[in-house]
Amino acid sequence: MAVAETGKNHTLKVCRVAGDRVYLDAGDGEEIRLRTVRGQDRRTFPVGHELRVFVFIDDNEQHVATTSLPRAEAGQFAWLKVVSVTSVGAFLDWGLVKDLLVPYREQQQTMEVGRSYLVHIYPAARGGRLVASSRVERFISDE
Repeated sequence: MAVAETGKNHTLKVCRVAGDRVYLDAGDGEEIRLRTVRGQDRRTFPVGHELRVFVFIDDNEQHVATTSLPRAEAGQFAWLKVVSVTSVGAFLDWGLVKDLLVPYREQQQTMEVGRSYLVHIYPAARGGRLVASSRVERFISDE
């Protein structure tokens, strides 16, 4: 099995449970920690059990997985609603606890809270964290 690709949904097996941490087999001998809900009983994740997960890079720049699946994955387009705007850009609700950033430079027009926009999701050049762009023409070929 190839290493689980960041920004995508995968079906991965639990390979070990260590204390309060659950690890998934990401392929090629790699493990990814499963981010679980605080207080969740680890016995619900027996070794060998398959889980549908989303793999992403967390705030500590580590690959992690969650059983919460986003409305769209890396490389896909989606209509998503703006839930907040800050000094770095707009944040979209895409179904995960942490909202998806659209930096100002990636906004076709200034985004407003409460409105939905068509965006393309992709890994940022630095760090590989997922971001979105409403400049969708850059991601569509003439073919």
